[in-house]
Amino acid sequence: MYKMVVFDIDGTLVPHLTNEFSEEIIDMFKQLKENNMIITLATGRDWISIKDLYQNPYIDYFIGANGSFIYDLKNQKYIFNSSIQWEEFDLFNEQVLMPNLHNIKSVILSDDNRVFVLENKVRTKPWFWDAFKHKFQSYENAKNELNKNNFHLITIEFKYGTDVVEKCADFFDKNNTKIYVQASWPKGLFVANKGVTKAHSIAKLCEHINIDLKNVIAFGDGENDFEMIKEVGLGIAMGNAIDELKNVADDVTIDVYNCGTKFYCKKIGVI
Repeated sequence: MYKMVVFDIDGTLVPHLTNEFSEEIIDMFKQLKENNMIITLATGRDWISIKDLYQNPYIDYFIGANGSFIYDLKNQKYIFNSSIQWEEFDLFNEQVLMPNLHNIKSVILSDDNRVFVLENKVRTKPWFWDAFKHKFQSYENAKNELNKNNFHLITIEFKYGTDVVEKCADFFDKNNTKIYVQASWPKGLFVANKGVTKAHSIAKLCEHINIDLKNVIAFGDGENDFEMIKEVGLGIAMGNAIDELKNVADDVTIDVYNCGTKFYCKKIGVI
């Protein structure tokens, strides 16, 4: 019996270039709650870039920064919080990022209220940052002003075909750091604490609310959904998902543009 549904956001609940839930998605949430389902968002977004999506009254938990924290929205408290150690980032920044700036388009650091950005002019900002430009601060300000208790994720974008991922991974291995390359793609990577994934935090949440992973349905579309889709009771890849995710999913639904999450929830009778 399924008790919780976990949703990635971008490419799963909302199409790219969209920053709010459709009426169809909100109706799906409403019906899930009417059927006593627990609703959780699990996303690569952090507190700043999530905008107000987590404020939907039907959502129970917010797993952010690819699993770096779990927040109980009803009781307004952290269940789990894995903050990056500033000393590790500082050394990484000095020995890897700064010497390779010629291949790096941007580095984004964010806490629970601000964004610290290092960027070259060639970079195009993701659409979901547009509403928060007024919170952008200079990268150099992070050392003194970033909230180090809520520093969860480092996002790095680089030029296609460069060896930035390899250099980062090599530094982490040689220095036995707590941070590591959490996920990568042809033009970017996420850095977070070891062991932190969406799947890891879903398991922690299940333990907290006393349900089993087999009682969880999860929907996703990208690289950072891989472990989550593999480990829950029913892992569903979106029709627009990458092939690697479809290959490990229990099933594939239609794409995000046709509200594939609601379609599949109806198909299996949870709404």
